[in-house]
Parts: sequence; C-alpha cells; structure tokens
Amino acid sequence: MRRLLEQKLAIILSASEIKRPVELSQSQWELMKMNIFDHAALVVSSSNVTASEIIPIVNSTKWELEKVVSKTSVVNAIKNDLASLKVWYSDVEENQFYIVATILEPRLKTSVFSSDEYATNARRKLINAADLHELPAQTHWLR
Repeated sequence: MRRLLEQKLAIILSASEIKRPVELSQSQWELMKMNIFDHAALVVSSSNVTASEIIPIVNSTKWELEKVVSKTSVVNAIKNDLASLKVWYSDVEENQFYIVATILEPRLKTSVFSSDEYATNARRKLINAADLHELPAQTHWLR
C-alpha cells in the first residue's frame, strides 16, 4: 500500500494514457494513508520477532484503529470490519505464554497491557507460574 501511495500520480497518469480508469476511489486512497498496519507488518515480518512482541503489536494496532476518524463511509465501514481484531485477539492478554514473555521483557514489563486489570493479572500469572515450578518468586522488579 505504501508503494501505491508513493506512485499514485504515476498510476493515475499512466492509466489516463492507456485510457483505462484507475479503479480506486478517493476513500480507498485515504484508507491506504492510515498506515495502521505498517508497524505490525514490519515487526511480524522481521526474522527477530519474539513472543514478547505479540501483546504490544495487537494493542498498538487496536489503539491506532480507534484513532482513525474519517468522513467517508467506505473508510468507516472498513474501520468497523477491522475492529474485528478485538474479537480475534481478545484473549491475547489472557494467554499465559504471551503474558509471561511480555512481562519478562525488561523494556515492556506491564506497560503494554491494555488496562491495569490485565497488568495485575499478568503479574499474578507470572507469580503463579514461578510458584508451580518452585522458582524464587522475587517479584519486586515487576512493579
């Protein structure tokens, strides 16, 4: 989508030269400008992506989607369709694998959870996991 936006003028001029209309409406061009998924796509396509990045990616994408304001019905309809991310990934902050990976990441800890409730739950799950494995539960660094 980024390349399409970069080449928008060339696409429109080329289409007019060969007498073929560009079948993208103004609202579709506007939608491409939103760049909601740019960061997520870059991170996920990296060879260094880790489980600790799943919760931040999902939450930041949801937060960016909530910021989108548009007057066009097409963009709003697509925004509503993309809001299904909330359903698809609704349990990501309850998945112990992602919780532990995220909370143990020193740069993230609990700062990327969508609410204090999820952050508290993450701490609790990590402490419970440590107790089950008889690991020292020194959690002062979680605060």
